[in-house]
Amino acid sequence: MESLELKLLLWFFIIFSLMFIIRGVQKKSKLFIYFGTIVYFLSTLYLAQFDQQYFIYSLFSIIPFVFSFFIKKQEIS
Repeated sequence: MESLELKLLLWFFIIFSLMFIIRGVQKKSKLFIYFGTIVYFLSTLYLAQFDQQYFIYSLFSIIPFVFSFFIKKQEIS
């Protein structure tokens, strides 16, 4: 992974996906959380090929993914 542009793009994806996860938790939106966790997992999994500590970070994406199954939309009354 010698390309600086690739590194910056992957870090942009990680930051972008974390913003999606936070926004999904705030709005209780499963779609935001799913999208954020998938992008985060794929980005960190690619980085894990070169440094093993990123594999542990990629496992952190399981927490919001499991949390999204327990989110229920609040009913408007």
